[in-house]
Amino acid sequence: MTLQGGIGVNYGLLGDNLPTPDKVTALLRSRNIRKVRIFEPNPEVLKAFKGSDLEVVLGVHNLDLQQAFN
Repeated sequence: MTLQGGIGVNYGLLGDNLPTPDKVTALLRSRNIRKVRIFEPNPEVLKAFKGSDLEVVLGVHNLDLQQAFN
């Protein structure tokens, strides 16, 4: 296994006046940021990231863990 470095960001959805997920995707790509962590499986965000070549780490709520592995 080879570990690769690089810059990544956490992408949260709690806040005011946040850019839309497609604008966030474009911003990350324009800054050559290829790794992003989202804190919960938001369908709109996942749709925006689809096909973007971003490496995504997806957070899952503790209550949802058992369902995720069934």
